Amino acid sequence: MARRSPGRAATPRGRSQDERAGASVERSGADRSSARRSRAGGSRSAGERSAGSAPRGREWQSIEVLRGLLATASTSHARTRPLLGIGDDAAILAAPRGPTLVWTIDGSVEGVHFRRDWLSLQDVGWRATHAAVSDVAAMGARPVAALCHLVLPSTLTAAELKQLGRGQAAAAQELACPVIGGNVSSGPRLELATTVLGEVPPRRVALTRGGARPGDELWLLGDVGLAAAGQRALQAGVSLRGLGACVAAWRRPHARVTDGLALQGRATACIDVSDGLVGDAGHLARASGVALVLEQERLGPVLVALAGAARRLGRSALELALWGGEDYALLATGPTSRRPAEARPIGKVEAGAGVWLETD
Repeated sequence: MARRSPGRAATPRGRSQDERAGASVERSGADRSSARRSRAGGSRSAGERSAGSAPRGREWQSIEVLRGLLATASTSHARTRPLLGIGDDAAILAAPRGPTLVWTIDGSVEGVHFRRDWLSLQDVGWRATHAAVSDVAAMGARPVAALCHLVLPSTLTAAELKQLGRGQAAAAQELACPVIGGNVSSGPRLELATTVLGEVPPRRVALTRGGARPGDELWLLGDVGLAAAGQRALQAGVSLRGLGACVAAWRRPHARVTDGLALQGRATACIDVSDGLVGDAGHLARASGVALVLEQERLGPVLVALAGAARRLGRSALELALWGGEDYALLATGPTSRRPAEARPIGKVEAGAGVWLETD
């Protein structure tokens, strides 16, 4: 029988050592008497925090500051009543008539989220659009339309702008989410800010991070770790032979809109995996007030899929699976009896707090 024991705290990827020290997840009060269990995670050195893995600690602190300042203003005079504001993948709006709406925005900044020598401008446009729509997918909604604000450096040529637009257009067509407007300004580096409006299916409610309950299963829809392996390969400058699927996962992610809709009426909570499995599991656990237990045995197929890339990169497949970000898989919770066919069970929800890894 397995044995549980506390270990290192799960902390967000990309944080500095000082930030990690101040961000430990509270220890769970769940029973640990008969299984080997440790706080899920690991750490990344400062040298690994480059384009494609932007630091998150300051971002989260900024969100908390703005949440307090803007919460009252968001409800004072709005004709469209906000059901959920700052703190989830998207805001939820109740229109006077018609479907419930979800609204999100996502930024992609050169030198922070990508480097142009790692991917084409078509890839940049594709990634930015899918990343924004992924937030809508996590709410169990379908995208309706998008706006995009572009900051263009003076060195960007007209031909290059067309390549960027072609990537956005290809993603918009695949997602049935037309880009219907936006804004263009000049700046020192290429930036895209994409906002997406989505609608929740009739007679359904939007999924959030806050509904997980003890006794639920933890489900994964999609792959984790592949994009991180691709980004690390590009960063290290190694031969990409045998790593094509990983590099493609980073350059051309896919928002899982169909999977998100399949979770409607089944899942109790959901989040998209953009900051890494452990980091986003931590968001969901905190929002729901529960402990999430990742079971290494159930992660087996994920680790097998990552084994070859991990060997090439001198990494652990488990590290890539737990801490790799930007895969845009969906992490959800729900009763075993309601698990959709597309979902892979990878753990469970318990009373307590934090994210835990259970091994045999």
